[in-house]
Formats: sequence, structure tokens, C-alpha cells
Amino acid sequence: MAPAAPVPGAPGHVAAPYGYDPYGRPYSDKSKTVAGVLQIALGSLGIGRFYIGDNKIGAWQCAVSILTLGIGGLWGIVDGAIMLGTEGKTDSEGRVLRK
Repeated sequence: MAPAAPVPGAPGHVAAPYGYDPYGRPYSDKSKTVAGVLQIALGSLGIGRFYIGDNKIGAWQCAVSILTLGIGGLWGIVDGAIMLGTEGKTDSEGRVLRK
């Protein structure tokens, strides 16, 4: 059984303008679909990762693509497919990405 969503104003309550998932975690303002499509389309530049605030991995994806003359762009395509296919992916603040 999923735990109840946190009560507004209670200690540890996080503002969640997009609501909570079934496990009581707040939803992000970022979309999983947008992040996945950006990552597939522009994954060699790490754009999908930059969109969700994961700047470190985005920079690594860009650097690997440049150093491998574009072959590292496959990492972005695979990463985008994983983003689209998995549940519970989070943004840089630990909030669950919306669909």
C-alpha cells in the first residue's frame, strides 16, 4: 500500500505544485517525455540531461561525443530510451519527473 501524501505545513513537507506520485514523492516541473525526446534528438550534446538539471552527466555526454568524433552520441540515444522507458526518474532536486 502506498503511503499517504505529506500534509501541507507539516515538518519536512515539500511544496509540490504538480502533486505527488503514489509513493508520496513530489512531482517535478520537468517532463520525462520532453527529457527523453531531447536526449534522443540531441543526446550527443547532453541536452536532455541539462533540461532535468543533471549538468555533470550532460557535460560528460557532450565531452565524450566530441572526443569520439560523434560516436559517443550513442550514449545519449540509449540514455533517452531509458528515460522514456523507466518510472521514477528524478530531476536534480530529487523530484519525480512528470509524464
